[in-house]
Amino acid sequence: MEAIARKKPESIPIALWTHVGALPFLGVDYEKSCKNGEALAEVNLIFQKKFGLDLLKVTPYFRNICIGWGCKYKWTPGNEWVATVEYSVKKEEDWETLKILDPPKTTLAEDIKAAKIIAREIGDRIPFIWTIPGALFIAGALAGDDLVLAGIRSNSDRLKKALDTITETEIKLGQMILEAGANGVFYTTRPGAQRDLWNHLTRAQVEEFSFKYDMRILESLRGADIRILHVCAGHKREDKPKLLVDMMKEEYFTRFPVNAINWWDRSYFDLSTAKRVYGNKFCLLGGLDQENTLPLGKPSDVQTEVRTAVDAAGPDGFIVGPGCTIRTSTPEANFHAAVNAAHGIR
Repeated sequence: MEAIARKKPESIPIALWTHVGALPFLGVDYEKSCKNGEALAEVNLIFQKKFGLDLLKVTPYFRNICIGWGCKYKWTPGNEWVATVEYSVKKEEDWETLKILDPPKTTLAEDIKAAKIIAREIGDRIPFIWTIPGALFIAGALAGDDLVLAGIRSNSDRLKKALDTITETEIKLGQMILEAGANGVFYTTRPGAQRDLWNHLTRAQVEEFSFKYDMRILESLRGADIRILHVCAGHKREDKPKLLVDMMKEEYFTRFPVNAINWWDRSYFDLSTAKRVYGNKFCLLGGLDQENTLPLGKPSDVQTEVRTAVDAAGPDGFIVGPGCTIRTSTPEANFHAAVNAAHGIR
């Protein structure tokens, strides 16, 4: 919390996150951890106890919200990526069929149950936050990004109505998660779910179909102690969308009602530059390469990356973490190496 307040804590805090239920060394049934609140809480508590993180980011199966609107999925043992069997939105007209969900009456009830359990077990000792995807991200999961892109390009009123519906549902969910005991949210802004749309949209389109709804959701959760904006660019090092990079340089995201920001700094927009641009308003969260160093490097490589990150960002207002979801192929030793390196810096 000192880091969130842009102060210098006693040691460097660290947050690590992944699809925890899919980590092979935990021996948990991933599908069960996605569908059952007790299992989701249990695996996150095991993960927290094993590594001693300073901030627990819970990453539930984000498509649980889509199941409430009729999407169908197939889990494959040993695979963290779940296949979409059927979209609920198959054509433009289907956007109008979406209704605002009441989370306790859908599969989202399991998320709320998990939050209550985690709060009961560690809430007085370790802050934990809940992952909430942006409305346009959810739209991509409901329909596929091609249909979303077509709706944006045609300035579809149907798509806008659907985004209103998704936004109101996510506001309900976020408020219930906070009431259940979570200390805050990790909010993802990304235009689309399956493929990177940053390079296919104009600034005006991103503002109209993504940021407008992001702001509404975040404003509704302004009372949360921790509000982290995750700016997601993609999962490849070469994904450096010019529009997003330009916005980062222009301090664009300082207008968002959050107190911390996370992005893949090892891919684009380095930490030292970010400290200069955003350090006066936001705590920075990042420094670790979730696609390369963590899954493929040695523990010594991870330790070096932690130290260079702290050197770049400075010890005040900084939390060590990945730029996005850590691959579940990452060795257990590399999780330990990251935590030990961060906690060893005074």
